[in-house]
Amino acid sequence: MKNYYLIYVFLLLFVFACSDDDDDNKINKSDKIAYEIVFKGKWTAVTHPTDYPSNAHFSPIVCLSHSENVSLFKEGTKASEGIESMAETGATSILDSELSSLINDKTACYLEVGKGLPTGTSETSITVYVDSDNPYISLVSMIAPSPDWFVGIDALSLIKDGEFIDKITVDAEIYDSGTDSGITFTSTDSDTQPAENIYFIKDAPLGDGEKVSPALAEFIITRK
Repeated sequence: MKNYYLIYVFLLLFVFACSDDDDDNKINKSDKIAYEIVFKGKWTAVTHPTDYPSNAHFSPIVCLSHSENVSLFKEGTKASEGIESMAETGATSILDSELSSLINDKTACYLEVGKGLPTGTSETSITVYVDSDNPYISLVSMIAPSPDWFVGIDALSLIKDGEFIDKITVDAEIYDSGTDSGITFTSTDSDTQPAENIYFIKDAPLGDGEKVSPALAEFIITRK
C-alpha cells in the first residue's frame, strides 16, 4: 500500500511541475513582465558610405510600454514637440514630460530612458516592463548627426498567440520627423514650414531610393 501511495505522490508532483512550466508565459492581468532590450548599432562607413559622418552615433534611447490606443510616434502624422526635439537635437526632456503624462493618466505603463551609443556600432541595454493591458513597446533614438532623422519601433506587441514572447530581434525602422529640410547628416538647421508628417526614409544618404538596407541598428528583446 505504501508503494502505491508513493507513486501517487510522485505523479502529483510531476503534474504540478509540468503545469508550472507550461504557465510561465501565460498572461496574468496582475503581472508585470520584465524585458531586456539591447540596442545594437550596425552603422559603418562600409554599410552606409554616402556622406558617412566622422562622429556617427545615436542619442539616448527612449522606450514606452503602452496599450494599443497610445502611440509614442506614428508614421504619417505630425511629430510632437518632444519627438521633434529628440530627432533634431537628441534631447529627451520634452519627450519625457509628454510620456510621463500618459503614465499619470494611466494610458501607458512604463517609461525608460537609457544611454545613447557613442559610435555607430556600440551597444547598450535597458529594462522595461509590460503587462496585459500595456503589452506594446515603442522606442526612439536620434541618428546623430542628422537634421531630424531617428531610428525607432512603433507599437510592437510582446504578446503572440495569447502568451508573452520569450525573445525577438527587430531591425530598427528609419524615420524623418518632417521638421527639418536638411538633406545630409551635417546640413545646417533648416526648419520645415509647415512641418511635414513623419515618414520612412528611403533616399540617400541612408537609403537607395526604395529602402535603407542594411538596417542602421537592431533591438534584441528578451524576457527576463
